[in-house]
Amino acid sequence: MRIFLACTAFFLVLSVCAQDGESKVLTGKVTSDDEDVVGVVVQNISSEQAVITDFEGKFAIEVQLNDTLVFSAVQYVKKTLPITEVLYHANYIEVP
Repeated sequence: MRIFLACTAFFLVLSVCAQDGESKVLTGKVTSDDEDVVGVVVQNISSEQAVITDFEGKFAIEVQLNDTLVFSAVQYVKKTLPITEVLYHANYIEVP
């Protein structure tokens, strides 16, 4: 019985740890009332990946829970955005 409980506990911990490492593609759009939003660099500093926004300010980047995104462009102040559980589970985000 002890071996069964130990094995069950081990696999439960293993499955919880595996879920922490899941990644997804987060899509979104950088918005601005007065500036051009094309070419904003969206960098995931946790995974060292980066993308650039398109003509409409849209982007798609792979993220995991607790990653950090940094948005930067010459015409803007740098913005840091941690990937919280709410953002991770969002289908689409807008970043002003």
